[in-house]
Amino acid sequence: MSEAFNQSLTPQTTSISGSFILPAWATESIGILRLVISDFDPPYKYTDDRLMKLLLASAQLMQSELSFLQPYTIDVTTSLLIPDPTSTLPRDDGFLNLMVLKAACLLAGSGIIRGSEQAIDITDNKSRINLTKKLDGVIATIKNFCDAYNTAKFQYQYRSGIAGQAVLGPYRIFLGENPGFYFSDRKIRGLYY
Repeated sequence: MSEAFNQSLTPQTTSISGSFILPAWATESIGILRLVISDFDPPYKYTDDRLMKLLLASAQLMQSELSFLQPYTIDVTTSLLIPDPTSTLPRDDGFLNLMVLKAACLLAGSGIIRGSEQAIDITDNKSRINLTKKLDGVIATIKNFCDAYNTAKFQYQYRSGIAGQAVLGPYRIFLGENPGFYFSDRKIRGLYY
């Protein structure tokens, strides 16, 4: 077990970006994120380092929303993600996919800030310049990415739970993630069935 743990602490590197070496998870996730946000042709709009930080921030935020196959240690400032979800067994594709979708949602959200600064409507006599429609497109993009993330998050929640957790019987259901804490619907309906 200690050998497997030590291997998970050693990031596998596969790609060199600028002056630093990307871990395997970052190489794969950045590639997928670039496809999702349409930034796959050089010259890139976003650097690999910026996208990696965005992915790590997304992963950090996701940990407060979901439980994954294994706990992850995430440090955005040092670009650390342990264990590498691409090299663990079983491979945690759910974590990778959700991280990319959350990052796309956050990136689109930053676009609304830039878009709102450029959304102007100027009227001078008979001429008019209206750039507010550009902001509507940015808002639609945010909605698309965030809706895709939320849909995937709910699918992950329902598929990754304990088998049969949703259908335990007529009298008991789990509350939250602690299977030791039961909630009896006798408390809701009283003692009368």
